[in-house]
Amino acid sequence: MGWLAQGLAWVIDLLMDIVYYFIEFAFNIPSSLEWAWGKFCSFANIILAAAIVVLAVMTTLRIKQDSYSVKKMLPSILISLVMVNLSWVIGLFVMDLG
Repeated sequence: MGWLAQGLAWVIDLLMDIVYYFIEFAFNIPSSLEWAWGKFCSFANIILAAAIVVLAVMTTLRIKQDSYSVKKMLPSILISLVMVNLSWVIGLFVMDLG
């Protein structure tokens, strides 16, 4: 099962690199801004991944009797994960509109 997760992570990383290089080529953005966004995105991904691991452990060990709280938190964490990774593209789109 670990090889499947590793393969999926490799594919996602490859796709994100393709999107990143396309954005870098299409828009002339200062490198310091890209660097700062990359660091923020990495930090947010680490925090959200840790939250998902905590939720998985809580579910596995049945730490809370009320499993509704875990079911309620998981979609918001996943939406946050997607939005953090798309924030660069969304920001560029908004700047391009203006």
